[in-house]
Amino acid sequence: PAERIPEIEELAAVCCAVQNMYLTASAYGIGCYWSTGGPTFWEETKSYLGLTDNDKVMGFMYVGMPKENLELKGHRKPWQNKVTWVEQ
Repeated sequence: PAERIPEIEELAAVCCAVQNMYLTASAYGIGCYWSTGGPTFWEETKSYLGLTDNDKVMGFMYVGMPKENLELKGHRKPWQNKVTWVEQ
């Protein structure tokens, strides 16, 4: 209520939290999708969730188990192949 934190910082914090949820879900083989469309901006959604006019819905995280085990493994090359050091 005191609005001491700028809104942009609140938005950034939500995005960081969503990224962490994605990483955690992936580590456990769980599928997820963050949707920021549709009901995110409906006034009925805010009313249903008991939010005030000052509150914002940032989206919905859909979570579930994939039908198949996707076994996503990174195939990264060493970072040394991508970095060039230049002496000045």
